[in-house]
Amino acid sequence: MILLLHALATLLMAGMCAFIAIAHYPMFALVPREAFARYGRVHVTRASILIGPLMLLEAATCVLLIVSPPPLPAWASPWWPWANAAALAAIWLITFTSSAPIHSKLIERFDDRQHRSLLIGHAIRTVIWLVRGIACLLILAHK
Repeated sequence: MILLLHALATLLMAGMCAFIAIAHYPMFALVPREAFARYGRVHVTRASILIGPLMLLEAATCVLLIVSPPPLPAWASPWWPWANAAALAAIWLITFTSSAPIHSKLIERFDDRQHRSLLIGHAIRTVIWLVRGIACLLILAHK
């Protein structure tokens, strides 16, 4: 059950991140500069309502997978829960040391260079989330 909840949270985050990477963040550049501060604040507030609880659920179930590892298919490394946690830690590190501060800077004053940095950091997070989601699906499929 923990693996299923973890996979669900991870896949929902991967899907939201892919949507944001493809459809949402690129459109930041289209918002008139004088309107971006308000737009950016609303984006952060509304996105946090969806993303915050999912990230917390994902982190909690990730810890539970380490404390009480599920049966894994023969091909899966017994270290998978730890590798999964390390990848999630990388996502959180990028989120709180790069993405969140860039959002704050963009709200203060939109800057094309900061916007590009946000896109790049988010692309990295999205790839990590997608790989983690695929790994969860593969493990679930072989149970």
